[in-house]
Amino acid sequence: MNILIDTDIGGDVDDALAVALAIHSPELDIKGITLVYIANQWRKSIINEMLTVYKRTDIPVTMGAEKPLTGLWDGKAPPNPSDNRAAECIIRLCDEDPGLAIVGIGPLTYIAAALIAAPRIACSRKINLMGGVFNASKPEWNILCDPQAAHIVINSGAEIYMVPLDVTEQCRFTRDEVDAFARRGEEGQLLHRMLLQCISDFEKAWGKSYLPILHDPLAISAILWKDHLLFQRENVIIELEGAYTRGATVKHHDGAAIAIGVQVDPLLFKERLIQRICG
Repeated sequence: MNILIDTDIGGDVDDALAVALAIHSPELDIKGITLVYIANQWRKSIINEMLTVYKRTDIPVTMGAEKPLTGLWDGKAPPNPSDNRAAECIIRLCDEDPGLAIVGIGPLTYIAAALIAAPRIACSRKINLMGGVFNASKPEWNILCDPQAAHIVINSGAEIYMVPLDVTEQCRFTRDEVDAFARRGEEGQLLHRMLLQCISDFEKAWGKSYLPILHDPLAISAILWKDHLLFQRENVIIELEGAYTRGATVKHHDGAAIAIGVQVDPLLFKERLIQRICG
């Protein structure tokens, strides 16, 4: 299957693990990577280093603008609404391949922008996304960053598979699993450094011990394997207003009919993930 990955790689290590899983999966051919969210130049340097180590510099990487569909992400980043490179890349690749699957593992800004500019690309399109949460009272980060974009994507008519926090938070590496990457050559050592940096950053920020959660690789894995992650059809709306509820994903009969992940086998998933990435 040909795929495009839209990612906010850099802040957490799960994006890098997702890209590594896709690269090491012969069933998938990555036709492009688009970068979303603040500090795109920084994110591009990270993905370029990774693609160099993995000897996959043939995969084109495209940066987008530094703002969501409305407002600003952090109240400080300069708006750059004229930069539509990422959306244009998504449209072009979708037009070239009606079977291209889109994997959104960050805020959905550029996927939504592409759907606004070219609604035709939603026809029979499969979009796997990591986002949303249904068992908590606060919104999930990817959706919260751009609720309008998430609303547009799930109501586009595309075939949506949402992998929410409800299942991803059940998939966390142990320290032994983290350290296993250090023994797996240059690629594994790069990921091991990323894993350790993520652990250090999160422990400093939160003041408590932390081990990486495999949010984004689970979204990639849903394309690869069918027996470790159970999906269920639900009608879902994205809350666009409210001081505390903006960005919430809510099951509601007026919502768009999408598939959401409801049950996962964490041990089977982690076993397959490590085997694919580390060989």
